[in-house]
Amino acid sequence: TLAPIFRAIGNDGFYVESGAFTGEQHSNTLVLEKRGWKGLLIEPAPNMLRKLKTKHRKAHLFEGALSPTGSREQVGFSGWSIEDRRWKKDKKKKVKDDAYKVVAEPLAPLLETLHQKTVDFWSLDIEGFE
Repeated sequence: TLAPIFRAIGNDGFYVESGAFTGEQHSNTLVLEKRGWKGLLIEPAPNMLRKLKTKHRKAHLFEGALSPTGSREQVGFSGWSIEDRRWKKDKKKKVKDDAYKVVAEPLAPLLETLHQKTVDFWSLDIEGFE
């Protein structure tokens, strides 16, 4: 369990949640935010971003992805979502795929923009879709 580590850090921690989803559902950082931590939520999926913005999280939000190369670039996603039941049911069938591209940034410049030098907890959620 991570509870002893979080207690040692106290209420002044900083988190990054890559793959923030809706901001609440499947969130690994909401409990930290409620304890006073500051953070950065990263979410590339337009349908999840719409939901995330309605949650009024107190964290900074980057609408994009993390760069796999260390440089700013465009990356593509298939359009499938973990909450899209078609994926499980029809993944072998030819179903319309709502592919999209987003800006991907390296993490370091995002943290520099926030004047943040350390990350106490990083939740990297890939779900196999990236």
